[in-house]
Amino acid sequence: MSMTVSAKLQYLVFSIADQKLAIDLDVVDQVYSAVEIDPLPEAPNAVLGLINVHGAIIVALNLRRKLHLQERAVELSDQLLIVNVDERQFALLIDDVKGVHQPSHDQIISSIYTSIQIADDIVKVLEMKDFLSEDEEEQLTTALQLAYTNK
Repeated sequence: MSMTVSAKLQYLVFSIADQKLAIDLDVVDQVYSAVEIDPLPEAPNAVLGLINVHGAIIVALNLRRKLHLQERAVELSDQLLIVNVDERQFALLIDDVKGVHQPSHDQIISSIYTSIQIADDIVKVLEMKDFLSEDEEEQLTTALQLAYTNK
């Protein structure tokens, strides 16, 4: 059953550091051009800082650091992928959106990571649910509390 259900899922495919990744389209809220990211002192290493999207303060995550990819400065062509994880929104700094893909049953590859096949590429599916460890979640909560009480 899970394979048939999974085959009906749609994924947003994006690139970062010359790698293609995919994320379940159901968790994607919006894609924006990169904006200034305000630092968040005391936040976990995986956090770039905070952004303001129409008055909502959203935590921006450093996918490059978390996935052990080559880091670089934010560029004007970068994009912010706003995703909903549990009760929180996050912004993922990415290089480029490649499109939406709905894999067929035989294009889903299960291993430690779920992957999907797009043409000749095997693309890892990024699971956001456990992106931050419990320690990182606690550290982020503390950093946000400090940021809001110091303003």
